[in-house]
Amino acid sequence: MSTDFKLVEKEENGQKISPVLPEHVKNYLIDNDYIIWKLTQLKTHSKKLFDHSINTCCISLITYYGYTFMNQQGMVDAMLVEKIIASSLLHSVGLLKTDPKKLEKKRYEIAPTNLSDFYQHPLEGFKLIKSENIRHELTEDILQSILNHEERVDGSGSPRGLSGNDLDFMTRLLSISNYFNLLISDELSAKPRPYRDYITRLRLEKTKFDEALLESIDLSFKHLFQP
Repeated sequence: MSTDFKLVEKEENGQKISPVLPEHVKNYLIDNDYIIWKLTQLKTHSKKLFDHSINTCCISLITYYGYTFMNQQGMVDAMLVEKIIASSLLHSVGLLKTDPKKLEKKRYEIAPTNLSDFYQHPLEGFKLIKSENIRHELTEDILQSILNHEERVDGSGSPRGLSGNDLDFMTRLLSISNYFNLLISDELSAKPRPYRDYITRLRLEKTKFDEALLESIDLSFKHLFQP
């Protein structure tokens, strides 16, 4: 998709454009050496993977704020916001073991038989972060969100096929935000498509996602794209 919605560093006319990160995200990262360390590893391993993590974080936050506006009179849970930041920035660390050349390919270009890395990366990321627990103070619900972010409400996801009430709010948020990021990044389609096509695809797959969060994405992002 050709869009001005770009949240990570890019170049225009030979000049670098700085990442667009909410100020409270930057402030949160100042005191989180572990997350900064993992983001550095992601960027070194694959700039594309790093970009995906930053974009997913921003999409998750925007979607959450839209959700609170629509359902909670705008009441934001500050502690939950910090957990959303942590889980979304770290959700792809399980792909650090994947060949960077493979990561540079679009998902639709990879044969289904070669997608096992992507199906298993939530579990790999969970195990990696668990093994480094001496270096961080991430709570168990953050780790569970990372482990379950490829799960779907209808049980069709991976790696464990969880469904319904087995998926908490933060996991549902990360699940749809990650998928929406893949859509608008044209990872799942052979050519760029209009924004409404991606929302249509989400609606066609609505049983896989939290309905209220899907509505929040539509409300929050439709004005950021050219019609």
